[in-house]
Amino acid sequence: MPYAGPCKRQRQHFDAGEGVLIPGEIIHHARRGCKAFVILQPFGCLPNHVVGRGITKKLKEIFPDVQILPLDYDPDVSFANIENRLQMLIMNNISQDTAKEKGHNASTAAV
Repeated sequence: MPYAGPCKRQRQHFDAGEGVLIPGEIIHHARRGCKAFVILQPFGCLPNHVVGRGITKKLKEIFPDVQILPLDYDPDVSFANIENRLQMLIMNNISQDTAKEKGHNASTAAV
């Protein structure tokens, strides 16, 4: 392909900063069995908000058992809020595992 000049080449390039790494890492680890993710990011980090959070819905469609908790962190954030959200993530994860075990036990008992 002949050289098209800097303008045309620039339009073909997409750069989302580090925000694109978050979904990539979630996909990588979800395929290996990890089911809970915490995205800890500084408040106002646009690449994480636009790309990282924007793709969260699609990731949950692809991996329905995965839980993703984005946490914005800045000096004004309440520690109680962060702690409550983390506890909810853990409790949801435990309840999912318990429900799967009950379903597995019921299916093996029926055989």
